[in-house]
Amino acid sequence: MMKICRFIFKYGWIPLLAFPFCSFAADPPSKVIESCLAFKAMSSRISIEELDEPGVLSDDFMSGYSTFTYQRNGIAFGYATSRGSRADKIVFGMQKRPISSAKPIDKVRPERLDPTLAEFGVIHYQSSTYMCISSNFDGIGRSGSFQNVRFGYIALLTGKDGAAFMGPLYFSVRDIRTFKR
Repeated sequence: MMKICRFIFKYGWIPLLAFPFCSFAADPPSKVIESCLAFKAMSSRISIEELDEPGVLSDDFMSGYSTFTYQRNGIAFGYATSRGSRADKIVFGMQKRPISSAKPIDKVRPERLDPTLAEFGVIHYQSSTYMCISSNFDGIGRSGSFQNVRFGYIALLTGKDGAAFMGPLYFSVRDIRTFKR
């Protein structure tokens, strides 16, 4: 089944019936997770493409949300903060995933983030491309030793040049001081 899912995600052929079977895909590799959270390559086989041009903050992109997005290969890539009681969302092109749908890798529930303080990027590992949004916690997380505890959202990007489809969304929280390169 995994080979079928990899084929479907790699080539962008995504029939609706494939989603239930492909949601059992393996978690991202540990070095990808660590690289996203630390926002630096934690292996010589990893490269990070930081999205560092000015992001766009908009109240018109999605009804009921304030969005912060970057453009990558002509596709919006960012975070939507709910102005009401709905869940915040990760944005990738026309796909908008509630953060509550992210699979917790470390048994910690997904957290809201301030997108203007987060780091957005794309991780290249072997023949795969991953979306990464990484931050430390607001308030206390921005000072003292707790600033080394970071969280992030990670998803496999598939299709032509890794820019057509966002695979399953994952969430992780870890202390980056424990990472070994």
